[in-house]
Amino acid sequence: MADQFSAAEDWLNELATRPGGKTPATLGEIASSSWEAAGLHTPFGPEAPINEAYGELTSALRSETGMSDQEFTGDWGGEGLMPVSAIDRAAMIADRLDSLDKEGRDRLSGLIDVRKRASEKAAAIEAKAADVGSRTFGLTGTATSFLTGFARQVVDPANLATAWAGGPLKGPVLGMIGREFLIGAGVTAATEPLVAAQRKALGLEPDNFLGAVVEGGLGAAAASLVFRGAGAVLRLMRGTRTSSARAWISPAISARPRSSGRASATSRSRAWGSPAR
Repeated sequence: MADQFSAAEDWLNELATRPGGKTPATLGEIASSSWEAAGLHTPFGPEAPINEAYGELTSALRSETGMSDQEFTGDWGGEGLMPVSAIDRAAMIADRLDSLDKEGRDRLSGLIDVRKRASEKAAAIEAKAADVGSRTFGLTGTATSFLTGFARQVVDPANLATAWAGGPLKGPVLGMIGREFLIGAGVTAATEPLVAAQRKALGLEPDNFLGAVVEGGLGAAAASLVFRGAGAVLRLMRGTRTSSARAWISPAISARPRSSGRASATSRSRAWGSPAR
Protein backbone atom coordinates (compact mmCIF):
# COMPACT_ATOMS: atom_id res chain seq x y z
CA MET A 1 0.00 0.00 0.00
CA ALA A 2 2.84 2.36 0.86
CA ASP A 3 4.40 1.69 -2.52
CA GLN A 4 1.14 2.58 -4.26
CA PHE A 5 0.87 5.85 -2.36
CA SER A 6 4.51 6.63 -3.20
CA ALA A 7 3.92 5.91 -6.91
CA ALA A 8 0.84 8.12 -6.92
CA GLU A 9 2.73 10.92 -5.23
CA ASP A 10 5.54 10.64 -7.77
CA TRP A 11 2.99 10.79 -10.62
CA LEU A 12 1.35 13.90 -9.17
CA ASN A 13 4.75 15.57 -8.74
CA GLU A 14 5.57 14.80 -12.37
CA LEU A 15 2.30 16.33 -13.52
CA ALA A 16 3.04 19.43 -11.48
CA THR A 17 6.37 19.92 -13.26
CA ARG A 18 4.96 19.51 -16.78
CA PRO A 19 4.24 22.65 -18.81
CA GLY A 20 0.59 23.65 -18.88
CA GLY A 21 -1.61 22.88 -21.84
CA LYS A 22 -1.73 25.36 -24.69
CA THR A 23 -4.53 27.88 -24.69
CA PRO A 24 -6.76 27.34 -27.74
CA ALA A 25 -6.39 30.08 -30.32
CA THR A 26 -9.31 32.43 -30.81
CA LEU A 27 -11.01 32.72 -34.19
CA GLY A 28 -9.56 36.22 -34.52
CA GLU A 29 -6.02 34.91 -34.00
CA ILE A 30 -6.61 32.09 -36.46
CA ALA A 31 -8.00 34.40 -39.15
CA SER A 32 -5.31 37.09 -38.83
CA SER A 33 -2.36 34.69 -38.71
CA SER A 34 -3.68 32.61 -41.61
CA TRP A 35 -4.26 35.73 -43.70
CA GLU A 36 -0.76 37.10 -43.12
CA ALA A 37 0.99 33.75 -43.60
CA ALA A 38 -0.93 32.93 -46.78
CA GLY A 39 0.07 36.30 -48.20
CA LEU A 40 3.73 35.25 -48.09
CA HIS A 41 2.90 32.49 -50.59
CA THR A 42 1.46 34.83 -53.24
CA PRO A 43 3.22 36.85 -55.96
CA PHE A 44 2.51 40.24 -54.34
CA GLY A 45 2.27 39.25 -50.67
CA PRO A 46 6.01 39.18 -49.84
CA GLU A 47 6.12 42.92 -50.54
CA ALA A 48 4.00 43.56 -47.43
CA PRO A 49 6.75 43.19 -44.79
CA ILE A 50 9.14 45.20 -46.99
CA ASN A 51 6.66 48.05 -47.34
CA GLU A 52 5.90 47.92 -43.62
CA ALA A 53 9.59 48.16 -42.73
CA TYR A 54 10.09 51.02 -45.17
CA GLY A 55 7.04 52.83 -43.82
CA GLU A 56 8.52 52.71 -40.32
CA LEU A 57 11.76 54.15 -41.68
CA THR A 58 10.07 57.07 -43.45
CA SER A 59 7.91 57.78 -40.40
CA ALA A 60 11.01 58.01 -38.21
CA LEU A 61 12.76 60.11 -40.87
CA ARG A 62 9.93 62.62 -40.90
CA SER A 63 9.91 62.79 -37.10
CA GLU A 64 13.65 63.37 -37.07
CA THR A 65 14.03 65.83 -39.95
CA GLY A 66 10.52 67.02 -40.80
CA MET A 67 11.12 65.91 -44.38
CA SER A 68 9.65 63.21 -46.56
CA ASP A 69 11.84 60.59 -48.17
CA GLN A 70 11.69 62.48 -51.47
CA GLU A 71 12.75 65.76 -49.84
CA PHE A 72 15.51 64.14 -47.78
CA THR A 73 17.04 62.46 -50.85
CA GLY A 74 16.97 65.69 -52.87
CA ASP A 75 14.12 64.63 -55.13
CA TRP A 76 15.59 61.15 -55.48
CA GLY A 77 19.08 62.34 -56.26
CA GLY A 78 17.88 65.03 -58.62
CA GLU A 79 16.28 62.51 -60.94
CA GLY A 80 12.74 63.24 -59.81
CA LEU A 81 11.80 59.62 -60.42
CA MET A 82 11.06 57.52 -57.34
CA PRO A 83 12.68 54.07 -57.41
CA VAL A 84 10.11 51.30 -57.59
CA SER A 85 11.76 49.14 -54.97
CA ALA A 86 11.53 50.17 -51.31
CA ILE A 87 14.96 48.59 -50.86
CA ASP A 88 16.46 51.02 -53.39
CA ARG A 89 14.69 53.99 -51.78
CA ALA A 90 16.06 52.98 -48.38
CA ALA A 91 19.55 52.77 -49.88
CA MET A 92 19.26 56.36 -51.12
CA ILE A 93 18.22 57.48 -47.64
CA ALA A 94 21.19 55.60 -46.17
CA ASP A 95 23.56 57.45 -48.52
CA ARG A 96 22.48 60.76 -46.96
CA LEU A 97 22.47 59.81 -43.29
CA ASP A 98 25.81 61.57 -42.85
CA SER A 99 23.95 64.86 -43.19
CA LEU A 100 22.39 64.19 -39.76
CA ASP A 101 24.06 64.58 -36.40
CA LYS A 102 25.22 61.52 -34.47
CA GLU A 103 22.05 61.28 -32.41
CA GLY A 104 19.90 61.40 -35.53
CA ARG A 105 22.00 58.77 -37.28
CA ASP A 106 21.78 56.50 -34.26
CA ARG A 107 18.03 56.81 -34.11
CA LEU A 108 17.65 55.87 -37.78
CA SER A 109 20.43 53.31 -38.05
CA GLY A 110 18.27 50.56 -36.58
CA LEU A 111 15.63 51.11 -39.26
CA ILE A 112 17.75 51.71 -42.33
CA ASP A 113 18.32 48.05 -43.26
CA VAL A 114 14.85 47.50 -44.67
CA ARG A 115 15.60 44.09 -46.16
CA LYS A 116 16.84 42.70 -42.84
CA ARG A 117 13.88 44.09 -40.93
CA ALA A 118 11.47 42.76 -43.56
CA SER A 119 13.05 39.31 -43.17
CA GLU A 120 12.53 39.52 -39.42
CA LYS A 121 8.91 40.51 -39.90
CA ALA A 122 8.30 37.67 -42.37
CA ALA A 123 9.89 35.15 -40.01
CA ALA A 124 7.71 36.47 -37.18
CA ILE A 125 4.60 36.05 -39.34
CA GLU A 126 5.39 32.42 -40.08
CA ALA A 127 6.37 31.73 -36.45
CA LYS A 128 3.07 33.21 -35.27
CA ALA A 129 1.15 31.12 -37.82
CA ALA A 130 2.92 27.97 -36.62
CA ASP A 131 2.14 28.80 -32.99
CA VAL A 132 -1.51 29.57 -33.71
CA GLY A 133 -1.74 26.43 -35.84
CA SER A 134 -0.54 24.33 -32.93
CA ARG A 135 -3.34 25.84 -30.83
CA THR A 136 -6.08 25.40 -33.42
CA PHE A 137 -8.50 22.62 -32.60
CA GLY A 138 -11.81 21.40 -33.93
CA LEU A 139 -13.67 21.83 -37.18
CA THR A 140 -14.50 25.51 -36.66
CA GLY A 141 -10.89 26.57 -36.14
CA THR A 142 -9.59 24.43 -38.99
CA ALA A 143 -12.27 25.69 -41.37
CA THR A 144 -11.55 29.31 -40.40
CA SER A 145 -7.85 28.83 -41.08
CA PHE A 146 -8.45 27.18 -44.45
CA LEU A 147 -11.06 29.63 -45.69
CA THR A 148 -9.07 32.68 -44.60
CA GLY A 149 -5.92 31.44 -46.29
CA PHE A 150 -7.90 30.56 -49.41
CA ALA A 151 -9.49 34.01 -49.50
CA ARG A 152 -6.07 35.66 -49.18
CA GLN A 153 -4.81 33.67 -52.14
CA VAL A 154 -7.85 34.62 -54.21
CA VAL A 155 -7.56 38.39 -53.66
CA ASP A 156 -3.89 38.59 -54.62
CA PRO A 157 -3.61 40.92 -57.64
CA ALA A 158 -1.97 38.21 -59.73
CA ASN A 159 -4.88 35.84 -59.16
CA LEU A 160 -7.46 38.56 -59.74
CA ALA A 161 -5.75 39.52 -62.99
CA THR A 162 -5.88 35.93 -64.26
CA ALA A 163 -9.43 35.21 -63.09
CA TRP A 164 -10.67 35.84 -66.64
CA ALA A 165 -8.74 32.75 -67.79
CA GLY A 166 -11.44 30.47 -66.39
CA GLY A 167 -14.16 29.18 -68.66
CA PRO A 168 -17.93 29.36 -68.16
CA LEU A 169 -19.07 27.60 -65.00
CA LYS A 170 -21.59 25.39 -66.74
CA GLY A 171 -21.77 22.11 -68.56
CA PRO A 172 -20.79 18.73 -67.08
CA VAL A 173 -19.44 19.19 -63.55
CA LEU A 174 -16.46 16.88 -63.96
CA GLY A 175 -15.45 18.58 -67.19
CA MET A 176 -15.68 22.00 -65.53
CA ILE A 177 -13.60 20.84 -62.54
CA GLY A 178 -10.92 19.37 -64.80
CA ARG A 179 -10.72 22.51 -66.92
CA GLU A 180 -10.48 24.82 -63.92
CA PHE A 181 -7.86 22.58 -62.30
CA LEU A 182 -5.64 22.77 -65.36
CA ILE A 183 -6.04 26.54 -65.63
CA GLY A 184 -5.27 27.07 -61.93
CA ALA A 185 -2.27 24.76 -62.08
CA GLY A 186 -0.96 26.56 -65.17
CA VAL A 187 -1.27 30.00 -63.60
CA THR A 188 0.46 28.79 -60.44
CA ALA A 189 3.27 27.19 -62.44
CA ALA A 190 3.84 30.53 -64.19
CA THR A 191 3.91 32.62 -61.00
CA GLU A 192 5.56 30.22 -58.54
CA PRO A 193 9.18 31.03 -59.61
CA LEU A 194 8.51 34.68 -58.70
CA VAL A 195 7.05 33.68 -55.33
CA ALA A 196 10.03 31.40 -54.64
CA ALA A 197 12.51 34.18 -55.45
CA GLN A 198 10.71 36.64 -53.19
CA ARG A 199 10.52 34.18 -50.30
CA LYS A 200 14.20 33.40 -50.69
CA ALA A 201 15.01 37.13 -50.59
CA LEU A 202 13.17 37.32 -47.27
CA GLY A 203 15.10 34.38 -45.88
CA LEU A 204 12.11 32.02 -46.09
CA GLU A 205 12.01 28.52 -47.48
CA PRO A 206 10.57 28.40 -51.02
CA ASP A 207 7.47 26.31 -51.51
CA ASN A 208 7.67 22.90 -53.10
CA PHE A 209 7.02 23.65 -56.76
CA LEU A 210 4.97 20.55 -57.59
CA GLY A 211 2.98 20.83 -54.37
CA ALA A 212 2.23 24.49 -55.04
CA VAL A 213 1.08 23.75 -58.61
CA VAL A 214 -1.25 20.97 -57.45
CA GLU A 215 -2.58 23.19 -54.67
CA GLY A 216 -3.22 25.99 -57.16
CA GLY A 217 -5.16 23.63 -59.40
CA LEU A 218 -7.21 22.26 -56.51
CA GLY A 219 -7.94 25.79 -55.31
CA ALA A 220 -9.22 26.84 -58.72
CA ALA A 221 -11.36 23.72 -58.99
CA ALA A 222 -12.80 24.27 -55.52
CA ALA A 223 -13.53 27.92 -56.30
CA SER A 224 -15.40 26.93 -59.46
CA LEU A 225 -17.58 24.55 -57.45
CA VAL A 226 -18.27 27.24 -54.85
CA PHE A 227 -19.27 29.83 -57.48
CA ARG A 228 -21.35 27.35 -59.43
CA GLY A 229 -23.10 26.23 -56.26
CA ALA A 230 -23.75 29.84 -55.26
CA GLY A 231 -25.23 30.53 -58.68
CA ALA A 232 -27.51 27.50 -58.37
CA VAL A 233 -28.72 28.68 -54.96
CA LEU A 234 -29.43 32.17 -56.29
CA ARG A 235 -31.37 30.77 -59.23
CA LEU A 236 -33.34 28.56 -56.88
CA MET A 237 -34.13 31.50 -54.62
CA ARG A 238 -35.16 33.60 -57.60
CA GLY A 239 -37.42 30.80 -58.84
CA THR A 240 -38.96 30.45 -55.39
CA ARG A 241 -39.71 34.18 -55.24
CA THR A 242 -41.27 34.06 -58.70
CA SER A 243 -43.44 31.10 -57.75
CA SER A 244 -44.53 32.85 -54.55
CA ALA A 245 -45.48 35.97 -56.50
CA ARG A 246 -47.50 33.93 -58.95
CA ALA A 247 -49.23 32.18 -56.07
CA TRP A 248 -50.34 35.57 -54.71
CA ILE A 249 -51.30 37.04 -58.07
CA SER A 250 -53.22 34.09 -59.56
CA PRO A 251 -56.10 34.05 -57.01
CA ALA A 252 -56.58 37.77 -57.47
CA ILE A 253 -56.83 37.37 -61.22
CA SER A 254 -59.24 34.46 -60.99
CA ALA A 255 -61.45 36.41 -58.56
CA ARG A 256 -62.00 39.25 -61.03
CA PRO A 257 -65.48 39.29 -62.70
CA ARG A 258 -65.32 38.10 -66.24
CA SER A 259 -67.35 39.53 -69.13
CA SER A 260 -67.99 37.67 -72.35
CA GLY A 261 -68.40 40.93 -74.23
CA ARG A 262 -71.96 40.00 -75.28
CA ALA A 263 -75.05 41.13 -73.36
CA SER A 264 -77.87 38.69 -72.86
CA ALA A 265 -81.14 39.10 -74.70
CA THR A 266 -82.90 40.00 -71.48
CA SER A 267 -80.45 42.72 -70.64
CA ARG A 268 -80.65 44.19 -74.14
CA SER A 269 -84.38 44.23 -74.09
CA ARG A 270 -84.45 45.88 -70.70
CA ALA A 271 -81.93 48.45 -71.80
CA TRP A 272 -84.24 49.41 -74.77
CA GLY A 273 -87.36 49.34 -72.73
CA SER A 274 -88.79 46.22 -74.44
CA PRO A 275 -91.48 44.45 -72.49
CA ALA A 276 -90.38 41.31 -70.90
CA ARG A 277 -91.81 38.17 -72.38
